[in-house]
Amino acid sequence: MALFHRQEQNLTLIKPTSFINEKELQLLVEANLKEIFNCRFIATEFSTGQLHGGRIDTLALSEENNPVIIE
Repeated sequence: MALFHRQEQNLTLIKPTSFINEKELQLLVEANLKEIFNCRFIATEFSTGQLHGGRIDTLALSEENNPVIIE
């Protein structure tokens, strides 16, 4: 699906760009959590502890202070 930038009654096609890797996309999303998801950034690569042995890519809080996990 094509995306366009609108300025009054004029549309300009937005050309897609690629990310070098997933981390580049992750950092862009984290830097813009408020604008994209209306969330507040908490942590990156958050450890889930020894029992689960994993990491959450991005941890945030919603405007209702609910946890938001972005993988």
